[in-house]
Amino acid sequence: MNTESRTGCNWLTFTRFVYTQRQSKHIGFIFTKTTMTSETTAAAAVNTQNSNKNKTTIEVKLNAETKANLENLQGLTRSRNAMLANAKKVLPKKYMNEYDSFSLRSTLYQPEGNLDTLHSRCKDVLPLFRKKLTNITEAAGLDPDKVATWQGRDIMLTADLPYTSLTVAPLKSKARCIEKVETEYDGDFSRLIDIVRASIVVADEDQLICVAEALKNEKIIRLKNRFKEPLFTGYSDALYNVEIEGVICEVQLHVSAIVAHKEENHKYYEYFRSFFAGNFGACEARIHMLEKCVDPDADLQQMLVKMLESEDETMIFDMNTLVTEMGDYYLKELLCRRLCEINSDNLDYRNRLAFAVLEQGRYGEA
Repeated sequence: MNTESRTGCNWLTFTRFVYTQRQSKHIGFIFTKTTMTSETTAAAAVNTQNSNKNKTTIEVKLNAETKANLENLQGLTRSRNAMLANAKKVLPKKYMNEYDSFSLRSTLYQPEGNLDTLHSRCKDVLPLFRKKLTNITEAAGLDPDKVATWQGRDIMLTADLPYTSLTVAPLKSKARCIEKVETEYDGDFSRLIDIVRASIVVADEDQLICVAEALKNEKIIRLKNRFKEPLFTGYSDALYNVEIEGVICEVQLHVSAIVAHKEENHKYYEYFRSFFAGNFGACEARIHMLEKCVDPDADLQQMLVKMLESEDETMIFDMNTLVTEMGDYYLKELLCRRLCEINSDNLDYRNRLAFAVLEQGRYGEA
């Protein structure tokens, strides 16, 4: 029989204290050396495990990759907080309350699944799409070609290109279509509903509602009111999908005071979007986890140590899922080690730890 515990102690001999009472009054403590039965040994081991399970012995040494990933997590949290704080001042309350999100279909599909045919149809629809949106923008009292500004500064779509009141994008390239379908739609080109797309930037809620009312004359098949349910980055807008001659197109409505802060925020959207995919409730749960784990202003080393000292098993598991998607196997290893400390009998945690070690090339340890 192996008498060594997980901590290396010999449990055949165990020093314990016996608490004695006389007439319900505390007399004192007697320390005795006793040979333990198997049942007593098990009970003592459980008690010791329970008393120590909240402690961690994990040594943290930040490498360059983990440091960069934690900085990105801090950046996302910082950017989200700033975006939400700014948006709170200018959110279009009436629009939020009167224009509910909806979809006429559970999943939207284009009429074609062949990329060449679909791209050709989108090209044919683009002039009519542009004409319709030009009329809608003008009906809201906006000059479609005027550069959108906020506080006297141009609002930039890219480093070199500003938004205009109406910005109709070029067709999404075939190369980008292929990339998106492979990463998001399992090869199904009929799921591409943003090959034809445009943005309209408004200065205030009155203009926003004018555009929204004009869009009602088109065949709207889906509306995502993201002023009411913002993206995980904190960014908010309204996203419409309209059908023109059978082709689904995308129209985004932006408020200038919010879209002016989108540039930095959007890089975190691209970086973390796969982890925050899913419905609004699932996304909110992941954001809540991130808020508990990541202090945007903390020292990275101290933040990670604090994370690994947490007793919140669910939070650490969810954080482990995120860093797995980020491909940071050293950080995954640390989190898996903490999970094993909290719940040492969980075989899944041990397997995840072994996988993280293997991915770092330490085959002998796994």
